[in-house]
Amino acid sequence: MSRLNWRRVQWETKMRARGGVDARNIRHRKKAHRPTGDPCPDCGHAMQIREHRQITAKLKGQAFYYRRWFLCTNINCKTTTVMPERFRIWNATGERRAKLERWLSKKVAA
Repeated sequence: MSRLNWRRVQWETKMRARGGVDARNIRHRKKAHRPTGDPCPDCGHAMQIREHRQITAKLKGQAFYYRRWFLCTNINCKTTTVMPERFRIWNATGERRAKLERWLSKKVAA
């Protein structure tokens, strides 16, 4: 076993001993579903549905966030993440929202 793998195993063992909390899982609190989402726009494979486990104060403080998004399951596909507009949740209102919608439409068109 290489030294790097040994350190990783020691770290994982230590984290499990502390109650099974893995720092990588804390950072990414997402729920994954089976690959039954929309077909990938590039390769046509079924995509995996992802969503937030809970809506935090950080998400509520952003101008918008996506309730769900898709990940392509094909390893050879260039498309990794697809965020459909139908899952976008707006927190901004008025002038700020209009400005962001114009910016997003320019970004999508490019």
